[in-house]
Amino acid sequence: MGATDRTQWNDDELTGAAEQAAAALNGSSRFGDIFGDDSGFDDEYATMTEDEVVEHGGGDAPQHGVEAAPASTNEASDARYTVAASGARATVCMHVERTRSKDDDYEPPGVAGGPGTVTVPSYRFAVTSRPGDC
Repeated sequence: MGATDRTQWNDDELTGAAEQAAAALNGSSRFGDIFGDDSGFDDEYATMTEDEVVEHGGGDAPQHGVEAAPASTNEASDARYTVAASGARATVCMHVERTRSKDDDYEPPGVAGGPGTVTVPSYRFAVTSRPGDC
């Protein structure tokens, strides 16, 4: 029975893990692309969401089988993902808002320790979840 349980998610495991993932991601920050190219944000945020849900799955939840499907209206600063997991009938909508945080930017030193010419932008995330599709 234990081996079977660890291969499929149930509704409680998914909803609990998604709530914990949203709490863990809320207020977190990450560095962005120095070239300002946000073309891969949907894949990046989906992977970030899936990884965090799996991490918070708990003892009997599998370490795989989570998918975060992006909404068609997503933008780099405001995105929604319908999170589903193999075996679970429930879904969870994760809302990810990204805000530029210039105070947290990183400016690597230049050649020979002088001032650098590159700024790596930092972004803060506000993440919430609710039951159901987005």
